[in-house]
Amino acid sequence: MVEKIYYQDQYLLSCTAVINEVREDGIIFDRTVAFPEGGGQIGDTGILINTATGEEVVFINTQKIRGKKSTLEEFQALTVETDIVHQVALTDILKFSPGAQWKIKVDGERRAKITANHSGTHLLFLAVDKVRPGYR
Repeated sequence: MVEKIYYQDQYLLSCTAVINEVREDGIIFDRTVAFPEGGGQIGDTGILINTATGEEVVFINTQKIRGKKSTLEEFQALTVETDIVHQVALTDILKFSPGAQWKIKVDGERRAKITANHSGTHLLFLAVDKVRPGYR
């Protein structure tokens, strides 16, 4: 399971992490500040920087994988204890190896825009529900 640093500090935009797994669809680190796709919000993007060489690789999305289904009645679709894949171009996969240390750097400006949009959507749904209760 990945340590999800964004739960501890939502404003932190970078961290160093060690690669746990290299997959065809991306990289899984032992920890991350990158928020994954979920709850109607798209995932973070940014840059991965090899701490040994300084090489930079763009990650184009973050997604939750694996995990276990929640047993809470009111949140039946919730999956917990997930891993998070940092998706990179297929041509970049060979640049990564388990045990290597990389810096994860989130695109902060993009995240701020996504957060504002996501919050605005919640407010819009609240307003529509006031005008048309039970619209869903």
